[in-house]
Amino acid sequence: QNGDVIPFVKQKDYIMVNNDLGGGSFGKTVLLQDPFIDELFVAKKYEPEYDGIKEQFYKNFLDEIKILYKLNHRNIVRIYNYYAYENIYTGYILMEYIDGENIGDFISDYFAPFAETTLDDVFLQLIDAFCYIEAHGIIHRDIREGKDEVVDELMATLQKLMKWRVREYEVRSNPVSIKKLL
Repeated sequence: QNGDVIPFVKQKDYIMVNNDLGGGSFGKTVLLQDPFIDELFVAKKYEPEYDGIKEQFYKNFLDEIKILYKLNHRNIVRIYNYYAYENIYTGYILMEYIDGENIGDFISDYFAPFAETTLDDVFLQLIDAFCYIEAHGIIHRDIREGKDEVVDELMATLQKLMKWRVREYEVRSNPVSIKKLL
């Protein structure tokens, strides 16, 4: 009948590929493989560093799932599934795995004459993603420095890119002032 709850009783199992992709004060991320479809996923586990805050911030974790699940943009990692365990205040978010270079490393190692992807390309992708998130009313409430390590890295990268773009523009517009800028 319409409105009935359909219980799925089969447990879905994954193979651990890398048990330490990173983490922070609210959990860690691991790389998993779905053996049935032979696909890799990143799993973010809600597991605060301090047990005393586990229950207090669990609602934020659930809100994150609700918000991120609705986003579908080429420059934002896609959420495929989630597992929420309300009785023990933990859960997992199953996300798209992107096999690529860390954006901070990319900027640090960037050498323009030999780069396939330019800093302009990265900057435009970041701005495109931020505009999409902003259009969905998320950016001012949920993305800010200090929220988590990923957002901090993204914000720092965006700041670096913006400073680099301003510096490059000023140098191109006024070559005489190069010494003042550097």
